[in-house]
Amino acid sequence: MDAVTGISQTAEVFWTRVRTRMEESEVIAAAIKAGKYGSRSWTSLKSHFGDLSKKASKFIRCVKKVKSLRESGTTERDALLKAQELYHVENNSTFEYQACYVERSVCPKFRKLMQVSNKRKSLKLCGENARDSSAANEGTTALSSTSGEGKGAKEANGVKYSNPKRSQERLQARAVKAQENLSSSMASKTEVAKTRLRIREEQALQ
Repeated sequence: MDAVTGISQTAEVFWTRVRTRMEESEVIAAAIKAGKYGSRSWTSLKSHFGDLSKKASKFIRCVKKVKSLRESGTTERDALLKAQELYHVENNSTFEYQACYVERSVCPKFRKLMQVSNKRKSLKLCGENARDSSAANEGTTALSSTSGEGKGAKEANGVKYSNPKRSQERLQARAVKAQENLSSSMASKTEVAKTRLRIREEQALQ
C-alpha cells in the first residue's frame, strides 16, 4: 500500500503490482532472462503465496512447540532441526522455506495474524467446553426434577443424585486429562524426531 494507490485496490491490481515488483528484482529478472524462471499470472502468484504462508505458519507452530519443552542445552539451531523433524512427522512432508520462515517469524503483521488465528482456536475450544458444561448442567437439572423433590426424594426412589459441582469437577478433570494427553503426544513426537535426527547423524558419520 502507498499514498498513490491507497487501500482501495482489487486483488488483481494488488497482485499484479506484486508480480511486477518481483519480476523487476535483480535475482528474478536474471532468472527469467536465463530461462530458469517463468513468469506467473497474478492468480498463480496469489495462490502460491497462500500455500507458502500456510506452511510457514505450521512450521512456526512447530518451532514454538519445541521451544516450549525448554530442554536444557538446546541451541537455536537444535530447536530448528527438531522443528523440522516435528513438521515432517505432523505433515508427512519437509518444510523447504527457511528464508520465508526467517522473514515471517519477525514480521509484525504476520505475528498479529498468527495471534488472531490462535485466539480463534482458543475461543472455539472454550465454546466446546462451555457446551459440554451446559449439557452437563441441563442433565443435572433434569435429573433433579423428574421425580420427587430434592436429593432425599431421588435417593428414596433409587436414583443417584447428581451434584452440579461434581459435574463441573468432572468436566475440569476431562480438560486436564486432554491437556496431559496433548503434552504426552508432543513429547512422543519429539522423541521420534530426536531418534530420526540421531540416525541421520550416525549415517552421515559412517
